[in-house]
Amino acid sequence: ERMVRRTRAAHERLAAHRQRLYEPRALSLLEARAAHYTARVRMRQPGVRRWPIVLQELLRGRYRRFGYGWKGAMQDLLLP
Repeated sequence: ERMVRRTRAAHERLAAHRQRLYEPRALSLLEARAAHYTARVRMRQPGVRRWPIVLQELLRGRYRRFGYGWKGAMQDLLLP
């Protein structure tokens, strides 16, 4: 949850200076990162089936881009 808040805060700061950004993809990368961490937080809620969320994040490449790849996916599937 902390990473979601920090990523969204960074996105807001960059969005405020959008016209001066050197790399325009920075905002979309921060949005994708926040979405990944939000999905990981959602997995931790009671009664949520993890494997569809993990599979979706793997297919989108977010574990590779924002985490530890397959290792992170397996941790999310197997650890409480």
